[in-house]
Amino acid sequence: MNELQTLLKKMIRILVFVEDPGAANGMIHLRKEFSEHGIDSELVAAKSASEYLNAKEINFVNYNDNFLHLLSHRYYDAILTGTSENPDSIAFQLISEARENNIPSFSFVDSVANTEYRFKGRTEHPLAFSPDVIFVTEETCKSSFIELGFEKSRIIVSGHPLYHYLQTNSRDKEFRTIQSSHFDAAKSSGKFVITFACETLGGFASGLYHRRPNWTIQGRGKATWMIKIALEALIDSLLRTKLRDDVFLNLRLHPKNTEDDFFEYIHEVDNIEKNTSSIATIHSSDLVCGVETSFIIEAALHGCPTISIQPADFITTNLNQTSKALIRQVRSINELERDLTETLVKNDARFSNPLADIEVPVNSTNPTTIMAKEILNYLTDTHSTKTLQRQ
Repeated sequence: MNELQTLLKKMIRILVFVEDPGAANGMIHLRKEFSEHGIDSELVAAKSASEYLNAKEINFVNYNDNFLHLLSHRYYDAILTGTSENPDSIAFQLISEARENNIPSFSFVDSVANTEYRFKGRTEHPLAFSPDVIFVTEETCKSSFIELGFEKSRIIVSGHPLYHYLQTNSRDKEFRTIQSSHFDAAKSSGKFVITFACETLGGFASGLYHRRPNWTIQGRGKATWMIKIALEALIDSLLRTKLRDDVFLNLRLHPKNTEDDFFEYIHEVDNIEKNTSSIATIHSSDLVCGVETSFIIEAALHGCPTISIQPADFITTNLNQTSKALIRQVRSINELERDLTETLVKNDARFSNPLADIEVPVNSTNPTTIMAKEILNYLTDTHSTKTLQRQ
């Protein structure tokens, strides 16, 4: 390591900002790795990410406008933001302030879905608030940003820190003993525990998630949101297959949901939870269902049987590439009823995912290591360029 790199490692202070639970999921594992690379990071959160991090008992600082002031005085050497489904995201203010003060900016994009909205804000340009460097989870996401016009050399395929953590640890016996006590009574009575993972009502391109005539699953005809139609399909399929009496149905709200979002189904489920331990819920469930939320991917990587109920064809493109081999994807009521019967009755596969034996590729390098090293390299190169310019 040369003298400049050694000096930089002693100096680097990074502001890490999140306002969306999905982004927070991918960035909560960064602090330890950053510290090991000589990076002093401060985790700052706002909106639903604050509630999410509080529930996970993770230390962070609540955002306030003073952080913009600190950026204007170059207190931080760089910023790293998550993305959110908010066109007025605070991250855009931070990136703009960093740009104005020549502070390098980085962002982590946790999914391939809706890349054209990640940095658009309320403008007509999809890269209006883009940072200097984007970290993405997979090649398909990189290709999407290249198509939008972002410079190829500044897109780093890091992988997803949370998914990498699960892939490398979820088969550990001690890891798998964590369970939720909320389902003890149901399990002791011999019932199957099915967790349905809800999603936010709104966000990027929300019109795509409103019922259309060409959808292959239509629900009961009254609900318009895709996630509600998928829930109706699950409940009604359990009734038609006469499995409902043998099932304890757990409704897991998205961190952005309120109980009022799904009030019409409260009498049709057995339990409602929010911001509880995802690991405990997954290991206590015999089956996890939903549409495309990251909770399904987490469950699949833990080896829990999973079903993605997909009323529209485009959903499959939004799923993480690695997890597609592990998640059963159904696009009709017949397929859903078949897979429910096979999973719960024929296989009786409690904690035994028949798809979990598939070899899942794991990046040899931890995504957090990639991100830390790339940030260091970028700052080193930037510092070198500025030094040459001053000379």
